[in-house]
Formats: sequence, structure tokens, C-alpha cells
Amino acid sequence: MALLVSPLMSYAEISLPLPAPQDLWLAPNAVQWKALYFAKFIDTPVRLPSLVECLNDLELLETFKQFIDEQISSTAILYGAWGLVWEYRQLSSVLKGQSRQWDSTLVMTSRYQDLTKLLQHIAIGSTGYSPLVLELTLMHLHMSLEDVQLLAGLEGPEEARRVRPVLRDWVKTVASRRAVWHAGQVIRAAKSLPSQALRDFHVIAVYHASLALWAYGLALDGNPTLPSHTVASPAHSATQEQPLWLDGFETTNVQRFIALNRGSPSLRALENTAKTAELKNPKAVMDVVLDILSHNYDIMDGPKPPLVENLMKLMVLLRDATTGSNG
Repeated sequence: MALLVSPLMSYAEISLPLPAPQDLWLAPNAVQWKALYFAKFIDTPVRLPSLVECLNDLELLETFKQFIDEQISSTAILYGAWGLVWEYRQLSSVLKGQSRQWDSTLVMTSRYQDLTKLLQHIAIGSTGYSPLVLELTLMHLHMSLEDVQLLAGLEGPEEARRVRPVLRDWVKTVASRRAVWHAGQVIRAAKSLPSQALRDFHVIAVYHASLALWAYGLALDGNPTLPSHTVASPAHSATQEQPLWLDGFETTNVQRFIALNRGSPSLRALENTAKTAELKNPKAVMDVVLDILSHNYDIMDGPKPPLVENLMKLMVLLRDATTGSNG
């Protein structure tokens, strides 16, 4: 998920039963382990469900929750769902154009609906999973981060120019607004993490979310080389309304934004500052995210972890490049 590459092991290969409750693993000796085992499993079926079976029927998690480690099982199922989302994104890239061999609209719509239902069920019916991982998975479901990375210059200016029209079309869709809503929820989850926890996978997730928010703001302007105070496109003008907070709770205003593109999507900065950022100002968005990362290491002596430092440098470069020569 962090590197946007195919998972090393497919979810379809994991046929082992879900893990037993944690107290069994932590039993101090064989006698207590045996007593706990018989107390829990005397009335249970012979075999607990596997990851594949739970992906096919999430109700199994509820049915067997007293016999499994619910936190590890929920997390495993969420990462299994990421494997399905990864497949969907790959299929989406293959079927992007008109095909004579595939009814791509039917194939993709059906797959999208199934994955949306699966992830919503995980969000509502499971406990113990990481909200940050769930929201990042939902964000990837609704957008191609690979296109955004190309826009950011990953493979040079020629590829960046090629994907600009794609992102300008994308920003007009409901999918784009769902993507930035979930990106905002990744930021919200990141702000709730304890000090110095924004490292490794967590900081990569924040970086991915910042790219999504940054690209959406650039696409609103219709010209990724100009600052956000230039003449706006019609899509940009449609959002000149009351701010709605992508890193807040889901409200009627959020639903109205997603469905009808009404309102001005924005981020709140940290609680101890008055700073806010509308998505139509990508530079301000990057500033807010950089503040969140810096604040997570306020009490730390010495440099931040190398990965955090490097990703923050990339975000500064994107922030400064957004305003171009006018910055």
C-alpha cells in the first residue's frame, strides 16, 4: 500500500483460520493455556473462518468474535480489502479507454459497488481496525494516485503534461470529491495519533493524502502551473460558498459537497492555531499538512526520522512549485 505495488501475498492464498484471542497467546504456562482453550472453544465449531471466507461474508467476524483476536482479524481483513482495491485500480487503468473486448462500464461499476459495500461494512460492523488505513483504502478506491504522482513530476514534465487533462476531467466527478473527503479523514486520523507516531507507514499515508488534496486544488484552477488566486474555472467558482471541513465529522454539508459540488472544501490546522486552508489554495493545504507533521515531533530533541524529513522536503518542493515564478 505504501509503495503502490502489487501485494507480495494475495489475500486468496491465506486459507489459515483467523487468529485465536490474545489471552491464549499470552497465557503464562501450559496449564492456564489449556484451561483458557477449553473454556473458549468447548462449544465452538471445529474450524474458525479464514480471511478469504470473511471477505466473502463479513458477518462471520461478528459470529466468531469471542473465539478470535478481533483487532488482528479486522486489520487482516482490511488489508485483504486493500488487495481487492489494488486489483480494481489496475483493471481501471487497463479499461480507461474505449475497448472492443470489454463492456468496461458494466465491469467497473459492479466492482466499484461491491468494494464500496465491503469497506462500508468494515467501517460500521468491525472494531479494532486502523481508521487511517481504512480511509486511505477508500481514498485509493476513488482515485488513481499514480496519475497524481505523474502530475507531481515523478517521471518528468512530459508525463506531467499528459495527465493534466485526465485530472481536470476527474475533478468534475463525484469520485474526486469522495477521494478528497477520505483524504481529509486520513489527515484527521493523523492529527489524533500520539506524539512521534507519524512515521513509517503513517507518514506515507499522510503524504498520499496530501498529494490527493494538492492535485484536486490544482485541477480546480485548471492550470497546475499557476497560483490559486488566478482566474478560476467554472468548477472553481461553484465552490465559492461556505467552508466545509474535510478533516471533520461527516455532515449534511459534506454530503451536499460530494453529491452536488456545493461548498468550499477546506482543512483545519491544529487546534492551537487559527490557520485553515481551502483546497482551491494548494499551497495553504501543504502548509497545514506540514504543520501537522512538524507538531507531531515538537517534543523530540534532534532530527526527525529520515523518511519523515524526506517526505516533508518533497511536500515543500510541491508547495513552492505550486506558485511557480509568482510564489
